[in-house]
Amino acid sequence: MSIDFTFDAVRHLYLVQGKPVPSVTQVLHSAGLSADYSTVAPEVLDRKRIIGEYVHKATQYLDESCLDLETVDPEIQGYLVGYEKFIRESGFQPQLIEHRLIGRINGMLCGGTIDRTGAMAGKLWIIDLKCIERLYPAFALQTAGYELLLPKPVVPPFKYSRAVLQLRRDGSYKFTAYSDVADLEIFRAALVVTAWKINQNVDIQTGARTDLDEAA
Repeated sequence: MSIDFTFDAVRHLYLVQGKPVPSVTQVLHSAGLSADYSTVAPEVLDRKRIIGEYVHKATQYLDESCLDLETVDPEIQGYLVGYEKFIRESGFQPQLIEHRLIGRINGMLCGGTIDRTGAMAGKLWIIDLKCIERLYPAFALQTAGYELLLPKPVVPPFKYSRAVLQLRRDGSYKFTAYSDVADLEIFRAALVVTAWKINQNVDIQTGARTDLDEAA
């Protein structure tokens, strides 16, 4: 059963009946399981964020067969080449592309944007696109969150395979698959922690209480 929601792109918030719903990445952050970028300079992080946004949009347009190559910024052409190479060499056939959804996991609402689902080598895959060099353990949990949000496939083996596709500026790529079933249980536990914090009026981004009297 689909859940009606809106998405506030400015604040990056999923909303159900006007109330914020935690996203997969917010759940991991709230539980202390997100990737640690604290050693990366803020200006580098901001630049990578912008590149990632452009790469996601360009690859989306490519998969939807509406990409105008003349509009592609030279800064991201290498990443796009890497994605095209992956599609060509793997035979991956995208199905859901940049798919936003909200679902219930053990009765708890959670939102997310799944970069790709699709078929490859006789399996159904969830693939998250990354434009960074380092792999973080949190990426496995992120893909697990997406798997839990999606309806189970109706064909054997009745589950998704999960992976991260790292795209690099030099036109190369690295495909890393995740298969540990414990990833799913860890994400469920992280969502329980996040839901508890929300019920206790704790800001899941900062950890601060939101209902404290200023005079206290």
